[in-house]
Amino acid sequence: MLFTLLSIGACGEEPPVVPPPVPAAIVITASDTLTAPGHGLTFTAQVLDSEGQPVATAPVTWSVSDTTRGRITANGAFTGGPWVGWLYVRAALAAPALAESVGVRIVPSGTPKWTWAAAQTGEAFANFSGIGAPALGPDGTVYVLVEHVRGTDRATLVALNAGGIVQWTVPLNSIEGNYPVITPTGDVLVVGKQVYLIRPDGTIRWQALMEANNPSFKSGAVNQDVAFVAHGYNLTALTLARGDTVWQSSRSPLSEWLVPVTIVGDGLVYAKHSEDTLFAFRPSDGAILRTFLDPDTTSVDPTVFGAGTVPVGSRFYLPTVNSLAAFDTAGPLLWITGNTGRGSPEPAVGPTGELYVQNRGWGLQAIRPDGTIRWYRRRFIPPQGPYSEEPRWTWYGGAALAAGGIIYAAGYDRFLAYDVEGTLLWEHLADSAGVPQAFIGSPAIGPDGTVYTYTATDVYAFWGAGPPEPNSPWPMWRHDAQRTGWVR
Repeated sequence: MLFTLLSIGACGEEPPVVPPPVPAAIVITASDTLTAPGHGLTFTAQVLDSEGQPVATAPVTWSVSDTTRGRITANGAFTGGPWVGWLYVRAALAAPALAESVGVRIVPSGTPKWTWAAAQTGEAFANFSGIGAPALGPDGTVYVLVEHVRGTDRATLVALNAGGIVQWTVPLNSIEGNYPVITPTGDVLVVGKQVYLIRPDGTIRWQALMEANNPSFKSGAVNQDVAFVAHGYNLTALTLARGDTVWQSSRSPLSEWLVPVTIVGDGLVYAKHSEDTLFAFRPSDGAILRTFLDPDTTSVDPTVFGAGTVPVGSRFYLPTVNSLAAFDTAGPLLWITGNTGRGSPEPAVGPTGELYVQNRGWGLQAIRPDGTIRWYRRRFIPPQGPYSEEPRWTWYGGAALAAGGIIYAAGYDRFLAYDVEGTLLWEHLADSAGVPQAFIGSPAIGPDGTVYTYTATDVYAFWGAGPPEPNSPWPMWRHDAQRTGWVR
């Protein structure tokens, strides 16, 4: 009986009370600890007990040690700037009192994020084309076309992630003097004697053989469904789905289609011979809707490379061999600049219509919509050196415009950033064995404000100040960082 009573008593006892876990530490996780003014980082915090197990608590409170160098929201979204330097991001818990901090460095805009050398492809004499630029995929992948020994028509398409790490490479034949174009689905178009469409994973979707003539310069532009390919003496429309020919222009007997194609909405394609005439085609069937005579054909060699038509509302701007011309879309020439030096590039266009043109004669110019010059910037390096703010030799592409009125220009011996008043904000010199290197890749501005360009041998990613200017009808070379040449 005693045993029974004791057993009953034992069964009636309540289980021991286990105390709740006590927060003992805060662990901070950061997307990075290096950024620049205007760029963001993401912070998260986890509260742990003394055994290292997660503890459910009230949310931590975020703060920064220096509000002149950064700010952070209640959910851990950090933005750097306006000033540079070190600060601490702090996560705190009120009860019990716990806190943890992590150091963050804010670097100036214009600081390189990373560089990547074409020589890493393992090819001798690997370099980047002057008439070209990096192109950005929708997922942030950076595409560049590395050329090999000139005259061999061999190239390698390289995909770099946002940190400058190679994701894949694809060797291509019959490609020279060119650049990648990104389609709306993220495929990569490369045009030469062969036209390639390459998936984002590096496999070839299709390839098409073009007319085997001299590939002086071949280019492409894409809309939602069609690639318009300028190659030698022919202009061809190919479906993006399979590379089938939609139409082909009449063969030009006099000059090549060297100027990149520009697409306006769904109803117009501008394409120009290397001399004489700009054509407006209907994109569905190649019917010629209108022609415009080039007003600058007095040169002995009126050839133009790499600079396409820039449409803005009821007008368009046409880079010519020595000048920049403005046309009404109905036909009349509105104005043409004086001789600005051989190889006028495409202008970047501001929200109010001001043009930013980097030409050989005057460096970077700001031109009002009526054709008058507002300012120009060039500096002479004594005793007999070049203008340091000249463009990248003849034909290389134009400036790029970022939000907040920042202009990026790839200079003769440096990369430069200005505001829209022409004030130099920063510059970066690249050198090889003490010899300054020309930046030749037309700037591409990413959604996060990173700016991409290259010298003949190295890709650069710079910390920039903001995304492409959202109210610009044409913020950079070939309209966008995908280099589509398509104004939607």
